[in-house]
Amino acid sequence: MRALRQSGCRRANKDSRYRSAFKPTGSLPLVSCIVVSVDYRLTPEHAFPATPEDCYAALQWMAAHAEELGIDPSRIGVRGESAGGGLCAAIALMARDRKKVKLIFQMPSMAVSMTDI
Repeated sequence: MRALRQSGCRRANKDSRYRSAFKPTGSLPLVSCIVVSVDYRLTPEHAFPATPEDCYAALQWMAAHAEELGIDPSRIGVRGESAGGGLCAAIALMARDRKKVKLIFQMPSMAVSMTDI
C-alpha cells in the first residue's frame, strides 16, 4: 500500500525512512509521522490473497520493529488511496480479526477525478 501519496509527504522504502510533516488542509496543524510504503505482489501474477497478506505482513513487521524505527507502537494507523484504500480496509479488518497488531486509525480513500463524475 502506498501510504499518504499527497504532495508534501515523503514515502519511505525498505532502505530508508523519513520523518514527515504534512498539512492536508490549511486549517489543520502539522502532523509528524513515519510513513511506510509497501512493495506488494500484484495481480494477475499473484492470486488473491497475496496482496493483502503482503500488506499485513509489512504491518506486523513494522509493529515488531517499532522501537528501532522510532514508532510509538500504541499509535499505529493505516492509510491508502484508490486501490490502496481497499487494501487499507482489508488490513484493518485482518488486524482486528488476528489480534496481533492494534490499530488506532484507518483512512481508506477512494479518489475520484473530475472526469469520473
